[in-house]
Amino acid sequence: MKKIKFIFLLITIVSYSQTRLNFDEEFRILSHQDSIKIFTKDLLHVYNSDLKKIRESEILFNHKIKDFEIFENGDSIYFVSINSGLVYTLNDKDLFKRIDKSYDHKMQSDSSVIFEKDTIFKFGGYGFWSMRNLMTYYDSKQSEWFPKPNSEKGLDEGYSNSILLSDNDDFYILGGYKMNGLLEISPNKKVHYFDGNKEKWTEIGEINSNISNKDFYFVLGSDFYLINESNVQKYDVKNNSITSYKKHSLLYKAGLKKHTIIIKENQVFFVTMENNDLYLNSLSLNELLGNPINKKNFIKTNYSPIYMLVIIVLLIFLFFRKNEKINSKKITVSKNQLLIGRKSIDISNFHFKIIKLLIQNKKILNKDFDTLNKNQYLNKYHFQRTLKNEIFQINLTFKSLINKKEEMIIIYKDNTDKRINIYQLNNNFNFILKEN
Repeated sequence: MKKIKFIFLLITIVSYSQTRLNFDEEFRILSHQDSIKIFTKDLLHVYNSDLKKIRESEILFNHKIKDFEIFENGDSIYFVSINSGLVYTLNDKDLFKRIDKSYDHKMQSDSSVIFEKDTIFKFGGYGFWSMRNLMTYYDSKQSEWFPKPNSEKGLDEGYSNSILLSDNDDFYILGGYKMNGLLEISPNKKVHYFDGNKEKWTEIGEINSNISNKDFYFVLGSDFYLINESNVQKYDVKNNSITSYKKHSLLYKAGLKKHTIIIKENQVFFVTMENNDLYLNSLSLNELLGNPINKKNFIKTNYSPIYMLVIIVLLIFLFFRKNEKINSKKITVSKNQLLIGRKSIDISNFHFKIIKLLIQNKKILNKDFDTLNKNQYLNKYHFQRTLKNEIFQINLTFKSLINKKEEMIIIYKDNTDKRINIYQLNNNFNFILKEN
């Protein structure tokens, strides 16, 4: 029995290892081939799976390393900007080469980037006071980014810092942030699913916690694992469930460096900070997860109350709409004012005469207004210019009265002779003349 316990203890000790890192700047970590690569701005640090340092070499990358996601595909390593369309590769001589033809537009800041089936996909991001709800992919043959067909369909708003997961041609979005006003953001708690066959997003549920791709997390298949203060949570988006695991004691002893965790052959590699020093750690996935504590489902999206509310609002709208048609929006026109309900606005005597003429004749031409130019006080062309301006003023006054962009006097061209203007009152309203 003691021998078994000793063996178990030995396995536990062996499965965990740690090594101190000799830098204190921003970095990215990558599992590539048989090694663990850590990139800083000027150096590449290479370790084997036992955390033994293999080599250290100089690199020159003229960007902030934290603004790029790093992916490996066979012998190639890709650096993809989370803010724009910049794409670089790193060759075996540790030299960078830009391979895209895009513009560094900064219109997708904090977008979500993943590598799936030899293709780079980018979703969302922030730029020009709005969040993007578009997914794009990088075409390596044309060195350009293109929108994925219908990748906006079904999404009412865009997100930044979301977790983007893939399952062949299907995708999932959860967490991140959305716009809540012009310059205000709020957490996104919705979970969306993109069906690759139907090419459409649908909302499949909600989550309680605030999460983003800046958290301490890793992805295994289509599952997302979040390491927080008290436990490890597995988000199974295909089955709409969240499983909590007791966090390993080793994860409590130091500050975790966010977004610096990778999986390699069932081994978890992550970085911690202890007394201002950085350490690279290795722990088996089975130990990190341990036994599950509890399991719960995403909050199901219940649209029934929304549908009922929409129906009630629609019925109320139709009721008032019907009453409005019966009343025909009655407008009373007198010598000094326009009156609708209890609201009124003053008009000039000349405006009253123009409106009166239209009420009495329904449709009139330019020449019909000549009766208002008594004794030919103004010449014909001067009067027509004055008339045009006065009709414009009447329409402005009317819009102010009804608080809508509808005009009181409608002007349109004659079908036979386009030089002739025809004037009539707006048929959406019932104009009543009151001369006393």
